[in-house]
Amino acid sequence: SAATGAAENSQYFSNGVYTTPAAGVYHCCAYLRCKDGGVCDFTLRADDTVWGGFGTRNTLQGFNGFSNHGICVLRRCQAGVQWKVNFESGGSTDCIEETAWRYGSFSCFLVGPN
Repeated sequence: SAATGAAENSQYFSNGVYTTPAAGVYHCCAYLRCKDGGVCDFTLRADDTVWGGFGTRNTLQGFNGFSNHGICVLRRCQAGVQWKVNFESGGSTDCIEETAWRYGSFSCFLVGPN
């Protein structure tokens, strides 16, 4: 929830995956913070097709080089399309960081009909 930062599940959003309830144009965004000392690459996917990538190759290691990145996309979808964010980095120091400031977010909403 916005108040606690805990994950919210509903009929259309479950375990980090948003499923479009109706056909139309959707606006989907993801923002995440990369921890100092690592690099982070993310993809925003609809039915496992990449619709956008974001991240960093340099977090200024050792200089409090935390880095927050994000992307938003508009896409026409049918009902039942599954949107999710994938963490693509695989290094041993590559980490997402969350704090009380709520850097991480993922949202999708219907903008209008097809």
